[in-house]
Amino acid sequence: MRSTNIKLKNRNGEDVIYVGISTVSIDGEDGTKKQFSLGNLTEGTIVLDFANGNQEVIVPDDELYDKVVILKPETFIAENIAQGVIIAGIEGTFEGAREMPTLNVPSISRSSDTITITNPSTNGNFNRGFNVYSGGELAFYQTGTTFSLIGKFEAENDYSIQAACVNPLMNESNKSNSISFAIYSIIKDFDEYISTTDTSTKISSGLKYKIYLRSDFGYWLPEIIKVYKKRNGTDEYELTNEFYYSMYTGEVSFDSMDANVKIEVISDEEPQLKRPKVRIVEGDFILKTPFPVYSQKLLFYDNEELFHEEIKEDQPIAVMVESLGTTYTFIKDSDGYYKPTNTGVNYSFAIARIQISNPEDPTIVKLLWMQSTQYGYDFGLVGQMDVALSQSTSVDTNVLLNAQNQTATTPIELLLEAPTGTHFYDVKYRKDGSGHTGWDMFEFQIDANVTVLPISSDKVVLEDDYVLNLSNIDYKTRKSANVTHLVYLDDVLTYEEKEGI
Repeated sequence: MRSTNIKLKNRNGEDVIYVGISTVSIDGEDGTKKQFSLGNLTEGTIVLDFANGNQEVIVPDDELYDKVVILKPETFIAENIAQGVIIAGIEGTFEGAREMPTLNVPSISRSSDTITITNPSTNGNFNRGFNVYSGGELAFYQTGTTFSLIGKFEAENDYSIQAACVNPLMNESNKSNSISFAIYSIIKDFDEYISTTDTSTKISSGLKYKIYLRSDFGYWLPEIIKVYKKRNGTDEYELTNEFYYSMYTGEVSFDSMDANVKIEVISDEEPQLKRPKVRIVEGDFILKTPFPVYSQKLLFYDNEELFHEEIKEDQPIAVMVESLGTTYTFIKDSDGYYKPTNTGVNYSFAIARIQISNPEDPTIVKLLWMQSTQYGYDFGLVGQMDVALSQSTSVDTNVLLNAQNQTATTPIELLLEAPTGTHFYDVKYRKDGSGHTGWDMFEFQIDANVTVLPISSDKVVLEDDYVLNLSNIDYKTRKSANVTHLVYLDDVLTYEEKEGI
C-alpha cells in the first residue's frame, strides 16, 4: 500500500503530524466506520503506438503506477529508420532505395484506342506492375500490360503519357517513351424521331468514327444535318463540313477524329431527294458524286432553264466495301478482288465491312471467294447479316462462312441476302503465328447483278389427291420468287398454283 504523512490540528489548534499513514478510518453518519486507502501501487505497461499521432496514457481509477514500462517494438531499430532521422532517441542508419537495384525502362505503343506496355525481358520476373504518368504526374497504377485510352482518361483534354516498371522492393524504373493523344467528346443532339445504336460519348484522337442514323416510320432522314467541332481548350463549337453524311443510308462518318463534335439532326416529315454536287471542267458539267440513290433522272438547269437530261441506268443496289479503322483491312486489287493487307503478318487479322444499300425489293448479292493459305491455320470468315465480327484473331462462331481447312483457287459462290434498306456483312482473314503457304490470303469479290436461282422440276405425290412438293430448296426456304406451278394430266394443263411473294 502507498503511505504518506498526514498533518492534523488537535483541540488546541496545534498541528500534529502522523507519519507513514496508508489508510484512514472515519465514522460515517450511519454509525459505521468508513475506510479510505491511498491506492494500490502497481507497475504499468504501455505498448508504443504513434499510428494516430501522440499517444495518450490513462491510469485506471483504482491504480497508482510506481513504475511504467514502455514496450519497444522489435522492429524499432536503427536499421529500420532512415539515415539521419532520430525517433525517441534512436538515430536511423537505413540508407533506403540507394542500395536497391533499379528496374529497366519499359516501352509503350498505341494501336487504335489501346495502349500496350512492354516490360523489357531484362527485368525478368521482378516487375510487379506499372505506374502510368500523365503530364509527368502519376495518373494510375496497374498490373496489366494494356489499357483503353477512353476507359482511363476524360474527354476534352490533351494528354502525354509515359509508363514505368514498379516493384516495392526495388527502385522504380525511369519513365518510358511518351505518347501524345487527345480525348474528344461526342454529343448526339437528335429530335424524337431520330435514333442510332451507337452509345459512345467519347473517342481518342486519330480514329475513324461512324454511326448510322435511323428515323421513325412516317419520318425521314433530312437532306442536310448540322455538325459542329470544338478544339480542346476552347469554349465555342463551330459549324464544320469535315464529315460524310448520306441521307439514304444514314451514315455519318469522320475519317479521323481531331476535335470534339456535336451532331444535330432534325427529321423531315416528307421524303426528298438529295441534291447532287457538280463541277464544271472545260465547259462540261461533271457529277462529283455518283448518281443519287432513288433518283430516276438528272436534270441540268441554266438560270432556271432546263438544258440537259440524263436517265439513270437500272442499278438500284449499291455495294461498298469499307475499312473499320483497324490496322489491317481489305483493299481492292486490279483483278477486282478485295485482298487482305496482313499477308505474311503472324498473329494478325484483317477485317472489312460489305455495306449493301437496296432501295428496291429484297434480292440476293453474290460473293465470290478464293483461298490459298496454310491449311487449317489461316483462313477467312464471313459473318451473318448485321452481326459484327470480333476485331481480333478470334474465330467467330455462328458465321455464314468459316473457310478453315479449305483451299479454293477457283471462285466459290456465297449468296448474301439483301433485304430492302441498308445492311452489312463483315469479312475477316485471320493468321496465326505459324508459316505461310500459297497466296497466304482469303480474297473476295462482289457481284451485285441480279442473281436468278435455278428452278427444278416439281415433285408430285399421288395419294387421294395431288400433293405438290417443291424440289428447289432456295425457293422453298426463302419464298422469294413468284413461281407458278403447272400440273399437267396427259399433257393437258389441269391445275395452277402460285408460290412466293
